[in-house]
Amino acid sequence: MSATVAHLALPLMFPRCLPLVVLLGLALVSPASPGLAAPAPARPNILLIIADDLGYGDLGSYGAKAIATPHLDRLAREGLRFTQAYAPSATCTPSRYALLTGEYPWRQPPKKTSILDGDAPLALDPARPTLASFLRGQGYATGLVGKWHLGLGDGVTPIDFNGRIATLWEAKPRAAAVAVRGGRFLAVGSNEEVLKTASAGTKKIDLKGAPVLPGIIETHTHPISAALAEKDGPVPVMRSIPEIQEYIRKQAATAAAGKLIFVPKVYSTRLKERRYPDRYELDAAAPGRLAMADNGYASVLNSALLKKLGITRDTPQPSNGKIIKDAKGEPTGLVLGASDLLGKLRATRAPSHADRLWAIREMQKAYNAVGITSTFDRGQGPDGFRAYQELQRKGELTVRTTVTYLLGARGTPEQVRREMQQIPFVTGYGDEWLRVGPIKTIVDGGILIGTAFLREPYGDNTQIYGYVEDDYRGVLAVPKENLFEMARVANELGWQMTSHTTGGGATDLLLDAYEAADREKPIKGRRFTITHVNFPNDQAIARAKKLGVAFDCQPAWLHLDGPAIKDVFGPERMKHFIPLRSIIDGGLIVGGGSDHMIRFDARNAINPYHPFFGMWMAITRKTVDGNVLNPEQRITRQEALNMWTVNGAYMGFDEKDKGSIQPGMLADFVVTTKDYFTCPEDEIKDIEAAITVVGGKVVHRRAGW
Repeated sequence: MSATVAHLALPLMFPRCLPLVVLLGLALVSPASPGLAAPAPARPNILLIIADDLGYGDLGSYGAKAIATPHLDRLAREGLRFTQAYAPSATCTPSRYALLTGEYPWRQPPKKTSILDGDAPLALDPARPTLASFLRGQGYATGLVGKWHLGLGDGVTPIDFNGRIATLWEAKPRAAAVAVRGGRFLAVGSNEEVLKTASAGTKKIDLKGAPVLPGIIETHTHPISAALAEKDGPVPVMRSIPEIQEYIRKQAATAAAGKLIFVPKVYSTRLKERRYPDRYELDAAAPGRLAMADNGYASVLNSALLKKLGITRDTPQPSNGKIIKDAKGEPTGLVLGASDLLGKLRATRAPSHADRLWAIREMQKAYNAVGITSTFDRGQGPDGFRAYQELQRKGELTVRTTVTYLLGARGTPEQVRREMQQIPFVTGYGDEWLRVGPIKTIVDGGILIGTAFLREPYGDNTQIYGYVEDDYRGVLAVPKENLFEMARVANELGWQMTSHTTGGGATDLLLDAYEAADREKPIKGRRFTITHVNFPNDQAIARAKKLGVAFDCQPAWLHLDGPAIKDVFGPERMKHFIPLRSIIDGGLIVGGGSDHMIRFDARNAINPYHPFFGMWMAITRKTVDGNVLNPEQRITRQEALNMWTVNGAYMGFDEKDKGSIQPGMLADFVVTTKDYFTCPEDEIKDIEAAITVVGGKVVHRRAGW
């Protein structure tokens, strides 16, 4: 086969790979049904014809006279005609390999990319990104007619049978067996139906009645920061002030004199005493040493550190924070915000590229171990994208990842617009392993630190946060005009958008921005999202429904934080705290996530990410003190499972690829240690992943399975 030249197609570029110009070939590519990728201008159909011994000089559109090619000439006139092409090979198998992968074929062993026999093994790893998977990631449907010549693989591999499979497929909700080929389900049904597809070399795996669920889709994680937090050792779980003091004592015993003893992620709402320690309690743990307990916004400094920083009763209040003082005017040790004053103390070493690669690898193992097969990384910039891309190129991804692009939205609205216009991609770029998701900003602070922006003042019960202020509603982290401009530009450029809101006032403001963008260009069908959305009232739910907005919620927060938050906000406002029943009854899609930020331990992380713990909380709403918080907001087992499967798939425009078990879908599933639907309700939280499978490959196997 000789090199051909591009006629009707688009030039495509794979990151850091061989530039491809799509050649004439015999493959059909057409836009898929609406809503499967970010809205964009109408996309052309793409036709590729690969013909043996055809040169560009043989076509009339390039001046040939000897043979008439009117149909191809018409395609050239009505489409795009290119005058430059790359010929990585002049023979069948290697030329097709290069076309599909964007890689020089001679970089692979000859047995893969030499001219293959008709029954040769598959030359392409099914998990490898290809031109076809790239186009599918952009919303195209792809097909092939004619000569493949890249190997046939080893038939159906494998067949799992004798299982109790909850498919979440409406046409066949229960099955006993599945067959997998090329990383996707080939057949789903009874043992008899599926075993018929077996060939001589098919591997058959007897599940012996084990329960099976679709792969878990976690809609909110921060895997890089979570892993790096424990790169140098475990972060302790501290639930009381004595435990904080003990940690300081142990650190002081080994730390060099003059070194700051830093206690991370201390939240007053999660301490038994329901308050922060004061300077004197830190002093008692390590007299004369420098010590600081911190959560990124609120910090407690001991007396030695206050002295070193020159903070006294006469120190003026910082412009971007507050020094809390007692009735006598003396600093208590609690400092809020004040990044100009404390930023260097909170700062950690900026992660290197190698650090990020390590973090993703390690966190993938932890996620696979609890059944997670896909996740949304809810905040990365270019450096994070590069790390994911490198692991994808190396074939090391075992968790499919949709990456959210985090935008600070600082400066003026014009600066926000320019920054967004310079981002070289939009939602939908990528394939089934790695894809660009929404663009995101942070609208307000957090419930745990008393900076969530509410609809009304906090009231008189904010002592838990270390201060009481009249008419205090919380903190807005982004100017209103910037938020509105961000929504407007996201809508113009084809971005899906989400934003962090924890207070009801922040949620209402974000909906205002979405509605303003919708008035200029409808956003319904674009699947804009709200992240956290802890206090949506009935009006907010109705507004979101009208816009087609989905919610990304974290039910596990109910367990640890519900009792303390109830003390602050009171029973009336708590009716709207993560009201899953109201959200679902209001017709909204709600995804299940954790906001996992710190620690590997799935159940004891800062925000536990174990999916079955999260489902258990959504079903029972049982808090750490043994009570049930607003039982009327409990949801069913099916609805909770949907949050971590089909709903997560919908939020990423992936419902035709994952979230359920049916023919043609990605072969992502988890074999569990207990039957989710029939085990006692309080045992749901104890379910573990026995075997986790991604793309037909086992990525986790529990001991004894």
